[in-house]
Amino acid sequence: MIESVVVRGKRGEVKVHAKVDTGASRTTVDTDIAARAGLGPVLGTVRIRQSISRDAETRPLVEAVLVIGG
Repeated sequence: MIESVVVRGKRGEVKVHAKVDTGASRTTVDTDIAARAGLGPVLGTVRIRQSISRDAETRPLVEAVLVIGG
């Protein structure tokens, strides 16, 4: 499902259209969008494995406010 999403951070809001997985317990945000919104600081890292790949990758972990459909 595609929804309007607002990413809120220290630098303001970034409005995007995003594919939403309604069964997911966490999500990822493109690094450019995260930087534009001013997300951070980095709290740690997590290892993510996408369904299309066998290899996991390490990504930074931050807290974020996402407004979906609003």
